[in-house]
Amino acid sequence: MIKRAHKNGLKVHVFTLNSQEEVKEMKKMGVDGGFNNNP
Repeated sequence: MIKRAHKNGLKVHVFTLNSQEEVKEMKKMGVDGGFNNNP
């Protein structure tokens, strides 16, 4: 799904990354950004 979005010129941002492990996993998957509950 991420690759398809990128092929269509879209960015992928995810909600809510609660841990550093989740951030690393999403980066590996190719997401463009994310949101968390920590400022």
